[in-house]
Amino acid sequence: MTPPSGRPRGHVFVTVANINHLQVDAWLLPTDRYLSITPKWEIADHEVEVLRAADSLQAFRAGTVLAAPWPESPQGPLPDGPQGPLRVLTAVPPRGARDFSDLQERLEAGLRMAAEAARARRNDGRLPLIATPAFGVSGGGANRRRADVIAGILRTADLVAHEEGVDVVVCLWKRVDYALAQHIRRAQWKSQRPLETALWDRAVTLAEHTRKGDLVPFMGAGVSATAGLPTWAELLQKLQITGKEIPDGWLKDLGSLDIATILESKYPNPARFTKEVARLVRSDRYGLAPALLANLPGTSAVTLNYDRLYEAAWSDAWHDTTKPLRVLPWDSLKPSEPWLLKLHGDVGRPKSIILTRSQYLDFAVRQRGLASLAKALLMTKHLLFVGFGLSDDHFHEIVHEVRGIRPEPKRSGTTPARSGTALVLGDGGIHAAVWGNDFDIVPFSTTDATPDHVVAGRKLEIFLDVMVGLSGSDEPFTLDPRFQDAVDDRTLQSATRLSAAYEQLVEEQLGDTSPARRLRQLLLEFGYRGPT
Repeated sequence: MTPPSGRPRGHVFVTVANINHLQVDAWLLPTDRYLSITPKWEIADHEVEVLRAADSLQAFRAGTVLAAPWPESPQGPLPDGPQGPLRVLTAVPPRGARDFSDLQERLEAGLRMAAEAARARRNDGRLPLIATPAFGVSGGGANRRRADVIAGILRTADLVAHEEGVDVVVCLWKRVDYALAQHIRRAQWKSQRPLETALWDRAVTLAEHTRKGDLVPFMGAGVSATAGLPTWAELLQKLQITGKEIPDGWLKDLGSLDIATILESKYPNPARFTKEVARLVRSDRYGLAPALLANLPGTSAVTLNYDRLYEAAWSDAWHDTTKPLRVLPWDSLKPSEPWLLKLHGDVGRPKSIILTRSQYLDFAVRQRGLASLAKALLMTKHLLFVGFGLSDDHFHEIVHEVRGIRPEPKRSGTTPARSGTALVLGDGGIHAAVWGNDFDIVPFSTTDATPDHVVAGRKLEIFLDVMVGLSGSDEPFTLDPRFQDAVDDRTLQSATRLSAAYEQLVEEQLGDTSPARRLRQLLLEFGYRGPT
């Protein structure tokens, strides 16, 4: 159904992320009539002083309006505009919230204000993206009604996305809240799917791989492009020096490794070249794609990107757990620890960056172990290629070797086992011709010739959002009393009996025995919070 205004229908994304670190057009900043701002929103003291002196906020302070844009140009540039994400001040209830009914009008006012401001800033054909935190579940007073509040936030975000023609990302900060939000969405998707049937079926299959622990994201430059960083072609273009440009004909005829080699020769020395590469791929904010992929409950990932956007998104997504992300090949690795393999270098280590042909050849000699790890993943896991053109020479070599040792189909005419799934922005015809026996190709456009990358890229992000949502589990909130409204009576009875059994063991001074410790660990995974 098309919104009444004729605008395209927006989508509601859900992720665990730090809203200060996410690249959006506008985001909601909860505050009161006195403009009190808690430290977690990372607003500098001098900015707050200027804010409180702003004449344009008189109506907000008086309580006659519930939302107002930040009165100054905020920090940092957008990749395609003069300003960074706009903060929209949104009033919280003066005496706290009992449930979502105390928050609904205020949240809707903030979202509509953000939508209006975001639309005014976008001129590139993209749907504006606005973000909201989970109002009321931290200092807002509705902590005991978290299920009611989160369900209400999702309903209101969906209403505004539908009517205003914007995308909304609900940024949660606790994995237990995230688990509930995904539980609510999975129930909704039973009657209203956000994807066409073919893409929905692919998302279901990939979610099954994730739940089995088989899925490994393999990320290319397209993932980082959601934060405004350049693609490979754009990076090579930006590396040109005025007055020393490579002729256009060369750019068309040469491969990226050779183009990079020529570009490097025009710099005073190789170190200056790699430092410039590092400068061009730095960003303080990650986009939707890294945020969504970082929330997958897997233990490994691979990237060809130099930037640290995935690492930042992962750190925010899992900040309330004890799992550190190890970055290979530089960090040591222990069993069961999550890790990220960076095949082509790291922005913080310019000497490790691989872009020219000589750097590539040096890697082939010195880092065979990394390539072996990638080959092992192709043999044992299901790789999900995202933002990746499947044209990297190094990747071709890895796949070629795996083809040579992978078992052939037992019967003639059977389809060979595929090593992964590639999400491509075109119609997939070119990729299927080359890689159809190795990977499932999932296209997001109707043409490879001139795909609309804006439309296809957004559809891919929605696909990732759905896939990650389908991969989730209800376990984190099942035994949490703050979410009893979301748990059915039978499950609640079982939870009560299990909790009582453990508490009886503690009362009998058996809490330090091995069975009791294992039971407690299991209860904690299901949201147990101790005796009430």
